Amino acid sequence: MTDKTLIGGPIRILRLLSRMNVGGPSIHVINLTRSLADHGFETRLVVGEPPLIEGSMIPLARQEGIEPRIIAGLTREIDPVRDAAAFAAIVSEIREFRPHIVETHTAKAGLLGRVAAVACGVPVTAHTFHGNVFEGYFSSAGTCGIMFAERILSRLSDLIIALSPGQRKAILDRLRLPKSEKVRVVPLGLDLSSFLHLPRRTGEWRRAAGIPENACLMGLVARLVPVKNHLGLMAAFRRLASEHERLHLAIVGGGELEAELRRWVLASGLAGRIHLTGIVQPIGQVYADLDVLVLTSRNEGTPLVLIEALAAGCPVAATAVGGVPELLSGVNGARLLGIDQETLVSDLRSVLSGLESLQHAAACNRGLMQRRFPIDTLAETMAGLYRGILRRRIRPS
Repeated sequence: MTDKTLIGGPIRILRLLSRMNVGGPSIHVINLTRSLADHGFETRLVVGEPPLIEGSMIPLARQEGIEPRIIAGLTREIDPVRDAAAFAAIVSEIREFRPHIVETHTAKAGLLGRVAAVACGVPVTAHTFHGNVFEGYFSSAGTCGIMFAERILSRLSDLIIALSPGQRKAILDRLRLPKSEKVRVVPLGLDLSSFLHLPRRTGEWRRAAGIPENACLMGLVARLVPVKNHLGLMAAFRRLASEHERLHLAIVGGGELEAELRRWVLASGLAGRIHLTGIVQPIGQVYADLDVLVLTSRNEGTPLVLIEALAAGCPVAATAVGGVPELLSGVNGARLLGIDQETLVSDLRSVLSGLESLQHAAACNRGLMQRRFPIDTLAETMAGLYRGILRRRIRPS
């Protein structure tokens, strides 16, 4: 059955993302919007405007020929007045665009978008989990509220997308879903071609950032938010720096913790060896000049930075949380780190002692991530899922 037979024209998707800041979810929705167009889907992308400190991926969307509709009140923070205005704006977008599918990404868009879709009678609602919001992101009270809301919303959803089998299991366990078949695993689909052929250690970014060319450079690329545990890494670095005189640390990204992190660096006496660089674009130049990418998060989904760094030939070391162990299982050039502070220091010490072999392994396996996350597979899988659900929900007249 063709789409014209099914609905009389192309399948329309209203895709919602809470804020289009620099990060994996923004890149994912851009890839999905662009690639599904080749499968005959018509998409309207509706996003919140990101805070300046987190950077914006809206220019990248425009470079790809996608013009997002921006709802200023669609933000991560809970604000009843702004949330009500954002909900009304989403309802207006649905009534104007008349989508067959409303697809949401990240928590706030997932809440407002799915409720609006059900209220407006949209045939299919879908939600993608990127990170794992069940722990590490909010206070205990906030997490309980998120869990309660997600259990209700999951029952209103026709399709829930997990990015990995482990994430699917966590969703099923935490949300206690009666119909497990609505939770499907669809891995990320990425175009990593810009990273695969980057030369290693050109020194260009180091010079621009004021980092010595002969430094052994660890780097953390992430939003400056508590769940990424920058302070834990910096405390570990302070101990390791006394053992390795050439060891430096680059903190790349923007976010709410910037002022606090800068104060910590000044108080530590390590201002010449810890470099807060802000947001850097294109990010490939950072991966090229790092000796190892370190990610010390308390919780993660499927971190895009690890995938990109490995494609760039940069070895990675990341805490064994969320979807990280699953992502790095069997990957040469990658190491898992312990979560508690003493184990983190010990594991980082081990990484540094074996860094040369880790770098060689990463350089020899740059193509692995592209083989694991092909963008064509993402589009084909999602197109098939959406058409299948619509066939069950819509009967041609």
